Amino acid sequence: MDHGQYVETVRHIIANALVVSRDAVDLFDEDGKTALHAACMNGWEVQVIELIRAGADVNKRCKYVGQSPLFFATKWEHANIMKILLDSGSDPEQEDKFGRSTLRWVTMQPNQDAKMDNTLQLLRRNSP
Repeated sequence: MDHGQYVETVRHIIANALVVSRDAVDLFDEDGKTALHAACMNGWEVQVIELIRAGADVNKRCKYVGQSPLFFATKWEHANIMKILLDSGSDPEQEDKFGRSTLRWVTMQPNQDAKMDNTLQLLRRNSP
């Protein structure tokens, strides 16, 4: 599947999840991610907001590695989406299957620049 097909598939999943029911919002795709994971990875702020309004679980871990939507927003540096997730109750200390939280992942990055410092501060402010 090329990138264009992937984007269309994900947008289709999001649209269907919002129309079908609250239960469909947190269904996994073939890669083990929910529509919220995909929206966070791709920086789709409007879809993130709509999925959360529809009841998407902001702490739902992806099926295979167990990363949260916050992890994907952080990894791809979507600061606005990180803030939306944190304001909606996302836990920056939730661990994946390897014991790594989003907060810990940021501290492990070799090149800590000003952008990463801001990310780290945002995550620390929102830690339980």
